[in-house]
Amino acid sequence: MNDKTDRRLPLIMADALGFTKVVNRSLKDAIRHYCWFHSQVTSSMHVRSSTTIRPKVSFMSDSALIYIDGAEVRTDVQNFNDSIQIKLMTTMLSNIMLQSIHDLSRGDYSPVVPIRASFSFDEYFGSENFLVGYLSSSVGLTKETIPFGIVGKAVVRAYDWEKKQKWLGASFTPETYEYMNSNMRGIIDELKADNLIVEYKVPIECKGEKKEIPSYAINFNYEGRFDELYQSLENSESAAENDDISAKYRATKDFLVYCRDNNLVRRKNT
Repeated sequence: MNDKTDRRLPLIMADALGFTKVVNRSLKDAIRHYCWFHSQVTSSMHVRSSTTIRPKVSFMSDSALIYIDGAEVRTDVQNFNDSIQIKLMTTMLSNIMLQSIHDLSRGDYSPVVPIRASFSFDEYFGSENFLVGYLSSSVGLTKETIPFGIVGKAVVRAYDWEKKQKWLGASFTPETYEYMNSNMRGIIDELKADNLIVEYKVPIECKGEKKEIPSYAINFNYEGRFDELYQSLENSESAAENDDISAKYRATKDFLVYCRDNNLVRRKNT
């Protein structure tokens, strides 16, 4: 592998909450929920962009990883633009969260599950297929394309941060928050100007201790949608099975109100 294999790239981890209970209840229901989750994630990826390198998605049960194919980056590294890719994937994640919160209010019986997510800009390599070389005593050095996946710091950190968050929102991992503040202020300022991200104290739980950690939260407070999104969360909070679940909905409402009160609205032309 060359020195571009493990470069920093944007990565999203999205998780369908409560999926374990669905699986334990009924495999048929689990499949229906999975199909909904798959549709939610993939439909949100149709964002217009000038880049020819488009993010890809890999699913495993109740988790989805949206990533950049490292092989494509190595092939077209001169035209790869961090700013464009980060804004593209942040917009995708904002759309995922918007639709997730909106769909909680659907009155008909539907396989809706809330989504929580994290955004990482860190080292990883991901590819649908990977060209490898290996030694064989009979034929010498050969090359073969094998199915691959995603591996690297970005995956580990995104997974860890996604699990710690105690709401139905999405935010930057702590490492991404610190790195981009120190090294990518121009991109951060662009995302903030478009209200795609909001500096916010994200509610988490670590080793049984609840905290609020400064980060950039993904803004789903879309223009003209506050009332319906808030009511959707309010209804879900009222119907929650226990206090822990109820608190997650309440924390998400608090973020939505914070965005409204500070005029942090995602415009329709963003």
